[in-house]
Amino acid sequence: MSTALIADGVALLFAIAAFVWQSCRALSDSAPPTAHHRHRIARKAWLEATAGGTRDVLAVQTLRNWIMSVTFLASTSILFALGLLAAAFTNDKLSTFAQGINLFGNDSGELWLFKALLLVTVFLVAFFAFSLSIRAFVHLGFMINVPIPAEDKEAQARILAREMEKGAFNYWLGLRCYYAAALLTFWLFGPLWMAIGTVVLLIALRRID
Repeated sequence: MSTALIADGVALLFAIAAFVWQSCRALSDSAPPTAHHRHRIARKAWLEATAGGTRDVLAVQTLRNWIMSVTFLASTSILFALGLLAAAFTNDKLSTFAQGINLFGNDSGELWLFKALLLVTVFLVAFFAFSLSIRAFVHLGFMINVPIPAEDKEAQARILAREMEKGAFNYWLGLRCYYAAALLTFWLFGPLWMAIGTVVLLIALRRID
């Protein structure tokens, strides 16, 4: 029963993520009205308004704010990963506490260690995703204010859009890893807590997305 709960929750989350990302890739008015779809359209309009123009201060400030946000999330994820990794191998009291409130499911120490290492992996994926996002935004900052000849403007616009969407996708992926980490944290304390967390997260994602 506990395995079925976990599998169903994970399948639902993956289905929602796939639906949202697919809708985000479409820029037509007939695409589902998700927040990611609206954000993609807004980024496209912002890029058209700032690329190669006179709004260099606005472009730099916007990218700087985005980079600061991603840097904070990347730093937090690597700190969580290293801290949890240290706790998993040195702190028996934490696993004992988790086993104490595990109402259903296997409460072996080996399984708890596996859950902790899986959580560390998710945070590491988030760190690399945010790092790639920073890389894309830094490159975009160099390219966006370069004067573009009229004959090359269309090709340059595609290059800028592709670089910006790389950063946005990795930012999105990093946040999804944070959501997954929240569920895995609940799973440390048992499948029942993970099932409750999954329901809460699905309700939250319904409003966010």
